[in-house]
Amino acid sequence: MPDPPAALDQHNLEIALADDEARRALTARWPALAGLPEPHELWLARDAGGDRRGALVIDLYPVPMQVQGCPVLLLDDGDGGAPAVRSALLRRAEATARRLGRKALYAWDSVPCDSSEQRFWESLGFEVNAKLTHYQVALQAYLDMLTPMYDALTAHGRVPISARVLPLSESPLGEVIQLQMEQIGGDAGRLETRLRGKGWYPFDPHMSRVAIMDGRVCGFLLAVRDRRGGVLVESRVVVPGARRTWVNVAVMEEAAQAAKRAGITRIRFLAGPRHQDTHRLALKAGEAGRRVQAMMMSI
Repeated sequence: MPDPPAALDQHNLEIALADDEARRALTARWPALAGLPEPHELWLARDAGGDRRGALVIDLYPVPMQVQGCPVLLLDDGDGGAPAVRSALLRRAEATARRLGRKALYAWDSVPCDSSEQRFWESLGFEVNAKLTHYQVALQAYLDMLTPMYDALTAHGRVPISARVLPLSESPLGEVIQLQMEQIGGDAGRLETRLRGKGWYPFDPHMSRVAIMDGRVCGFLLAVRDRRGGVLVESRVVVPGARRTWVNVAVMEEAAQAAKRAGITRIRFLAGPRHQDTHRLALKAGEAGRRVQAMMMSI
């Protein structure tokens, strides 16, 4: 009788960067690997017999949180060797994070609170770093709230004659990038790619709106079309001197009108504990679908 296969552990696994052939094979096996964001690294785990046992994606774009880290996606067969595969791949991710000067690893996506997905990441040593509330509201209810506010501001002369609200496609991208970096941070190169309608989750050039006063950008709303045919408001920024003025209402209302013309019927928002204005806005817009997701982090 042949000898039984050796028990799988980190010491008889090979972790290597995936070449083009391996990428195709891995993507066929795990479709989640299709359309990965750039820049990234894709690593595969092979056992002593050369069989592919798992894959790791490391997004090289840092998560723009107080503790910067690399998002990671882990894929395996979920069999008896999976713990060894996951451990070996996470060691590779930690080495990459150290090389890049990052202090943490983050789960690729946020997960439902108190879910099996949260428990999976906790079993790997990850903890809840932040909780984000996801809201979804009817677009028409959102407009029913915003349009009277915008009309009243205009009627009372609160919107300057020199003010304009333009689609992102007609706006000065350099000023948008500068304002986003000053107020939120992130990676300027990837932001520019998305603003130009390219790359991973590009911003919609027509629904995203930019407010301009006296020839300068004073605020904007950046929106992404989601895979379900809706729209997600990802970023809403106003220069400090123009907050609580016409700018905030204008970019929201005109973006919503553009979404309505595009046939969108629902709109989504993300809000953390500090985004109290977004929480209030979503709840004022009528009955809102609400779910809380956890960001998982390991230091």
